[in-house]
Amino acid sequence: MPHLERVLSDIKDRFGRTAYAAQGALLAAKVLDAQEAKALAEKAAYEAERKTPVLLLRDAWPVADERHNAGEIINVPIDIAKKWFEAGVAVRADPLPGE
Repeated sequence: MPHLERVLSDIKDRFGRTAYAAQGALLAAKVLDAQEAKALAEKAAYEAERKTPVLLLRDAWPVADERHNAGEIINVPIDIAKKWFEAGVAVRADPLPGE
């Protein structure tokens, strides 16, 4: 996103009152809206998934803007948990039956 905003700023600076700048602004607005909608949809899908608790052995980012530090116990979707177990990023944090 910062790259797109920088390009749009350059267009406005160089071609401020032209149709080229106006079309660039419209296109940039569409792209930014689409990116925001995609991010919201991904976050909603992430929140809706069934989760399991994991203990992080390293810092991890289950979603792009959400960082968690080593030693934390967090709930993540099962598919992410399986990948992290294989990669050595996390271990199971849920108690065994009877504990």
